[in-house]
Amino acid sequence: MKDSFPFVRVKGSRYAMGRQHGEIVADRIRRFIDIILKGTKMGREEAGQRAMRFLPLFERFSPGLVEEVRGLADGANIPFEEAL
Repeated sequence: MKDSFPFVRVKGSRYAMGRQHGEIVADRIRRFIDIILKGTKMGREEAGQRAMRFLPLFERFSPGLVEEVRGLADGANIPFEEAL
């Protein structure tokens, strides 16, 4: 199945797990972002700005998730704002 959902096994710190995840499925992540943006009238910059409005809440209530998203962004070679 070409489009089946991949099972990704990672280990390490939250950042390291996110980075490994991003590296393994980078193309899927980029395509997913493209699909989301296609369904809106926003460009990448506006979507990133809107996502960043939630960063203080995420940092307060789920700082580990923020570290994982930072790693995912680095692994997929996309801006943090897009990953968020």
